[in-house]
Amino acid sequence: MLSRDSKTKPRPLAKPWGFWGLLLLVDGQKADSESEAALIGRFGRQKPTENDEMSDDGTLTDRQRRVIPHLLTSPSIEEGCRCARINKATVYEWLKDRIFREELKRQRDVVIERGLDSLKANISKATETLVKHLNSEHENISIRAAERIIEFTQNHWSMTNLERRIEMLESRLAQQGGHCL
Repeated sequence: MLSRDSKTKPRPLAKPWGFWGLLLLVDGQKADSESEAALIGRFGRQKPTENDEMSDDGTLTDRQRRVIPHLLTSPSIEEGCRCARINKATVYEWLKDRIFREELKRQRDVVIERGLDSLKANISKATETLVKHLNSEHENISIRAAERIIEFTQNHWSMTNLERRIEMLESRLAQQGGHCL
């Protein structure tokens, strides 16, 4: 943003970059004013440079760690970059780096695992609800409940059958001296 005095050239408005922005994440939370003040005191109010691609020891930089939660919670890479206030070209460069991609994948897997744990914890309640609706007075509700139960049963049978077949193939491969994953 630019500010104009009537007598001077346009000048940038002062931005409290804190440690590179108000959206600094500290353990997944927005920084409070106390932690931001501590970081400003330590690092100053400065905008990041775009050339801090990777730290010297092959680990992620603070900016790379900061953008990952935004990438995981945004509908697109561009939106994640905008929320993290990091240039999308920079993030696309980082995505070419194996270490960055692995950390992004690891954190995505953690998010997915937590979601699946929540679903598993509620599966019996969901099943009870479906079974209860089998006896609904409204025909369309009971039909949908029956269809869902049949669909879930078919999917379970298919998955169980595929797992059995994979185990048999892996066993045969191991017997023939091949390597299994």
